[in-house]
Amino acid sequence: MRWLFRSNFRVLVHSLRIRINRCGICWRIGNRGELLRLAVEAGLDRDETAAVLDSDAFDAEVRADIALAQAFGATGVPFFVFDRKYAVSGAQETALFTEVLDQAWADGQPLTVVGGAGVACEDDSCAAPGS
Repeated sequence: MRWLFRSNFRVLVHSLRIRINRCGICWRIGNRGELLRLAVEAGLDRDETAAVLDSDAFDAEVRADIALAQAFGATGVPFFVFDRKYAVSGAQETALFTEVLDQAWADGQPLTVVGGAGVACEDDSCAAPGS
């Protein structure tokens, strides 16, 4: 999926993910023809997609993603990671996600400023160019 982001296909990525999710985690998703069909249905170029599927151009990125998931302790899907600190495995109730998000937010607050008080602008001398 990373090659899609790098190609600025954010809308297409969303469309493809919806189609893959509808397909479900099933035998078809590992089938090259099914992946190609879903990608083309989502609006991706058939030839470019086929070339990516037939190459190992993103093999290193995929292996790095797998290694990171394993390091986080993922053993199945879905698996959600928050702030690289909290993880939720499996389909869970909304309340659990709310609890994890609240905890992650609380852990990051309040922001601690290190190095003392900095210089504050009293006029437009610190304004960003063009503002």
